[in-house]
Amino acid sequence: MTKTIYRSKIDWWAWLCLLVVPVLMWFTAFDMPWWYAVFICGGLTALCFIGLFGCWYEIDGEDIVIYQFFRPTRLPISKIKDVKKTSGYL
Repeated sequence: MTKTIYRSKIDWWAWLCLLVVPVLMWFTAFDMPWWYAVFICGGLTALCFIGLFGCWYEIDGEDIVIYQFFRPTRLPISKIKDVKKTSGYL
């Protein structure tokens, strides 16, 4: 059985946040020690990436598997009553 993977759509505002937030963090840490900048700013930049790219959906037979922050949740497709269009990230 094949698995079909669907990535979450990333809107323009999320890309803007991904660009602005790490740039501001790295800019404010310019006069800090290098280890501080790498540890704090690098870790927070990684969290921004994980937040954006850590959500996707997978159809696996009769189940939908929702990966949110790399943690899977398995739900049977037959139990889904309706689907609504949203503009939210999650």
